[in-house]
Amino acid sequence: IFRQDERRLGIEYDHHNRPETLTDVMGREHHTEYSGHDLPVKMRGPGGQSVRLQWQQHHKLSGIERAGTGAEGFRYDRHGNLLAYTDGNGVVWTMEYGPFDLPVARTDGEGHRWQYRYDKDTLQLTEVINPQGESYLYVLDNCGRVTEERDWGGVVWRYRYDADGLCTARV
Repeated sequence: IFRQDERRLGIEYDHHNRPETLTDVMGREHHTEYSGHDLPVKMRGPGGQSVRLQWQQHHKLSGIERAGTGAEGFRYDRHGNLLAYTDGNGVVWTMEYGPFDLPVARTDGEGHRWQYRYDKDTLQLTEVINPQGESYLYVLDNCGRVTEERDWGGVVWRYRYDADGLCTARV
């Protein structure tokens, strides 16, 4: 693979056609090892940096170990929704879910809680409430596109779309 500046990226594949070695534009190699289920379990970068990944039986990431930092962990519900994330410092973040497995709240490691609300018909996000109780609203058109965004301080952004539905302006 060549970039515009003519520097070369290299990718070598193993016998299962999985990317095994990536050579970056500086000539440094990054290696990936896989489990019997084709999941990456170890990645090594230049200078000896390494990352180990652990997986649950249903192929959900359950842990990350990086050299020099604490282990990170992930816990899921029976539907596969992320319930808790423990960062490398041991701080736990949690998620709550409502109908249709939509996230309705997130609490960070310091106890700050964000809430999410959705349109009952389209199930699209229409409001985010930050830990201070300030609301960010999203107005949707009949195609489900955001036409207006309002923040808690009164700032309003309007969006325009072309005939193909692509956003052409934010004013």
